[in-house]
Amino acid sequence: MSPEPDQAVPADVGEVSASASGRAEAACAGADAEADADAYLRLLMREGVDVPAHTQGPPPTEPPPWLDEEKFRLGQRFATEHLFGLAYSEMLSLIILFSFPSSLEPLIFTGNSDTPFKAFKRYLSTGIRVLAWFEGDVWGGGGGGEARRQVGTVRAMHEAVQRRLGATPAPQRERRGHVAGPLWAPLTTAGMLGGGAGGGAGGGGGGCPCLRAGVDVNQTEMALTQFGFVGLMLLHPDRLGAPDASERDLEGFAHMWRGLGYLLGIEDRFNLCSGDLNSVRRRCQLVVERLVAPSMERVTAEWEHMSRCMVAGVALYVPGPPFSVSLCYLLGELLALREPAARLRAALSLGDRLTLLFVGGLLRWLLRFAPLRRLYNWLLRLAMKRARHAPQLWLSAAEARRYPYQQPAITQL
Repeated sequence: MSPEPDQAVPADVGEVSASASGRAEAACAGADAEADADAYLRLLMREGVDVPAHTQGPPPTEPPPWLDEEKFRLGQRFATEHLFGLAYSEMLSLIILFSFPSSLEPLIFTGNSDTPFKAFKRYLSTGIRVLAWFEGDVWGGGGGGEARRQVGTVRAMHEAVQRRLGATPAPQRERRGHVAGPLWAPLTTAGMLGGGAGGGAGGGGGGCPCLRAGVDVNQTEMALTQFGFVGLMLLHPDRLGAPDASERDLEGFAHMWRGLGYLLGIEDRFNLCSGDLNSVRRRCQLVVERLVAPSMERVTAEWEHMSRCMVAGVALYVPGPPFSVSLCYLLGELLALREPAARLRAALSLGDRLTLLFVGGLLRWLLRFAPLRRLYNWLLRLAMKRARHAPQLWLSAAEARRYPYQQPAITQL
């Protein structure tokens, strides 16, 4: 029944109704994403720790039915265009992952990154591998290439770690799961960070109380590692050198890592990047709130030692801010852990405070300019290339370099 002339509907009623409808749809989508994230995290904590990563054998030869090749390539393009910001994001994410004992103890067990020089070699190879995935054909078209080969290498590495851990008697495994020798941990030793069991000089405890131990190299660990590659960037692109990233760019980036996770052995039900962008973002946010935040508040001396070695190792070929500055940016700007960030910021030297301001300005403002972003990407690639082909004399000097933890009388934040 049409309204009478004097009862005509105002012109803006339709617009208001459409707006209200849009808000209702957005609220519904938000509720769905919240429910999905909650269910996903419960699945990770209750089941994922007991399901091993099925890394035996070569990666799948056929793409999964859900793969969108155009979206995957869009993700690769986004990654290569924001390479510098992503590299820094992934370094900060390693600091997060080291706070989980299930990630840290096997890392210490392998003995490949407990000094800056060892960490230099390990994380340079990781960077080269990930860059190959960003640029190459991981699905093996035309017989495959370097990118496809690197996927197989990572699967073989996971399988080797599983075997070594499983074949090691418990007492020996416990001993090898801790750093031998002095620890580089002035912050936790001074009580400025940590607070969980083993948070001081002794190391050993800590970690998120929500996560329980499970089988070695399990699906939960794989998913949390996947978070390390995507989580911070999806949540804070504007603070990690990608302020101009569109939703379509980020959706492609998440889809790319969904595909890479599949190739590396993550089951679809545990794959962090399954679903639409809102769902993936909410999963990442819930990981931060329920796992990362409590774990970062219970960090240990061994966490700090391994994190410092990683940052110092990367700095051997890509000069960057000191550990305390990067940690302050991570805690305050990306994880919103204001209290520990404020304590740490108060202890920084004037020079480090200025460095922190520069880091924030670079990642939040300067890298929005494409020419500057391309310059930093080029410098990063050049540094990786030079380090990969470094002469033996340089390598020997880098290995012989001494750090504060090797000189107990020196304390450096």
